[in-house]
Amino acid sequence: MKLLQEQTCQNIGVVLVDDGSSDGTSDEVKRFFPEVVVVKGTGDWWWTKSMNQGCKAAIEHGADLLITLNNDTYFNALLIEKLVRLHHQNPKAVIGSLNLIKKEQTYIFFSGIKDIIWWKAKELKYHKAFSPLHENMTGLHPTKCLNGRGTLIPVSIFNEVNGYNEQYPQYASDYDLALRIQKAGYPCFISYDVVVHSYIEETGGGKSFVKQSVFTFLKSFF
Repeated sequence: MKLLQEQTCQNIGVVLVDDGSSDGTSDEVKRFFPEVVVVKGTGDWWWTKSMNQGCKAAIEHGADLLITLNNDTYFNALLIEKLVRLHHQNPKAVIGSLNLIKKEQTYIFFSGIKDIIWWKAKELKYHKAFSPLHENMTGLHPTKCLNGRGTLIPVSIFNEVNGYNEQYPQYASDYDLALRIQKAGYPCFISYDVVVHSYIEETGGGKSFVKQSVFTFLKSFF
């Protein structure tokens, strides 16, 4: 919440989805960030329904752009300003952020997918996960898939494809959304100039963070 308060782009609203936490998260947010819209789940929404309900609340409060963020992320004060600027340059596109992990050095976690070989369930990535960060990475690049860590989605596009598919309650719905958006005729890009860092240890025990893949997407059909 503090990182969002510090954004240089100030004309924003924040929606937090609390799906059954037991640590007083909602009460603390309401106390220290009363402007935040808190959506409370029943504890069985999982990621996908939580995202849909959060986006629905944002739209009901007048949003025309959605920017998705997980609770295990951190970013600098220019994140939203950069994404909005890219949106103005590409108004009919969905735009994601370069995802990094900082441990003993900075690693790339997600930098976009050039193509998918479906019969092999194989992603052709721009960079392998956990590759060291290259200093010369910059620019906007087409990607087949995007995740929920710093992705800008115009509300008009989100509504046209009916949001996230709740048939995939926890994994693969982010990839599925990007694929359906492209099927509807809209491009997806990832910007290497917009960076979101993740705390890998705080996502689903760590392992689920690493295992998200096209294989996970295909396996979710069965």
